[in-house]
Amino acid sequence: MAAVAGLDFDPVELLETELAADDRARRLRAVRGAAAVARACGADVARKRVLAVLAAHVKAGGEEDEVNFRLAQALDGKFLDLIGGDAHGHLLFAPLESLCRVEETMVRTRAAASLRSVLARASADDGAPGKALEVLSGLADPGAEATGFGAKCSAATLCAPTHAFLERSGAAEGLKSDARAAYARVAADDAPLVRRAAADELAAVCASVRAPEGFVRDLSETVTRLLEDEHDVVRLVAVEQLGDVLASGSAAAEAWSAAVKADLEAAESEGDGKEDPWYLAEPGARVVFSAHRDASWRVREAVAKSFAGYCQALAPVETPAGRDSDDLANGLLGMFAELFDDPEVEVRAAAFRSAV
Repeated sequence: MAAVAGLDFDPVELLETELAADDRARRLRAVRGAAAVARACGADVARKRVLAVLAAHVKAGGEEDEVNFRLAQALDGKFLDLIGGDAHGHLLFAPLESLCRVEETMVRTRAAASLRSVLARASADDGAPGKALEVLSGLADPGAEATGFGAKCSAATLCAPTHAFLERSGAAEGLKSDARAAYARVAADDAPLVRRAAADELAAVCASVRAPEGFVRDLSETVTRLLEDEHDVVRLVAVEQLGDVLASGSAAAEAWSAAVKADLEAAESEGDGKEDPWYLAEPGARVVFSAHRDASWRVREAVAKSFAGYCQALAPVETPAGRDSDDLANGLLGMFAELFDDPEVEVRAAAFRSAV
């Protein structure tokens, strides 16, 4: 029986046949025409049959990267309109998760972008929050059989939209804590490539966290660890991202600063009674001081680019008791001046651009 009245053939069966063809051009045409088939068949048939055909093809694996890219492109948030709306967003989780595991960067980047667009629209129906967390956890811990770092890099880019979806859905705190834990795991991965991907999402993850206590418990140490990473490519991204976080004045920014201050106060109470340098009194200033003298010029360039954001965050800071009220301002100006005398031209240029 035809899925569309007036046709003497079943377009869904034709779609399935074309996807199974040996000719790549035929498979590409089938993927490009999938949305038209879904639209012609109606939401019910599109959800039950068209999506099932596409999902089965993705799950089977072995497809060429170009076809996988087109599949990832087709299964984005707009596809929800063809299968009945946002209430069915969770149905796209599984095929997009499979595409996020593909090692080809072009494919998994497109799949992650599509999954972000789906998460931005999906409703909390049918246990969608729990299913979204399962996808994130599965990518963050792909198992011993996984090869390469594609899944973990995808997990890093999906932590923020997943956590934002859980927040918007009113999910239990346990689910949100698990999502933050997934980010902490990829940020501590052995591979610098994965840690770099996690650092790239630091500002977005912090922006998605509404509860300061949750941030302190699950992510405060992660931020500090990224800032002190042994690879300069991770440190420089973390410095830039933290500048954006602190400038935003978000709950995460305040929570991180408060947590670091508490650690500093605890250490000071056990110290030798000598006065610490001015920059140790404020977490943001400690980051700037460390970064502007980093052995890697790329990290120094990063802090020069982000200096305005750090100053914006530090401007309203109250001076701790017993310290000169001008210490912080003079110290920041001194560090900024040092960047203009940096031996690397890229650092000096970044400082100049921040000043004008």
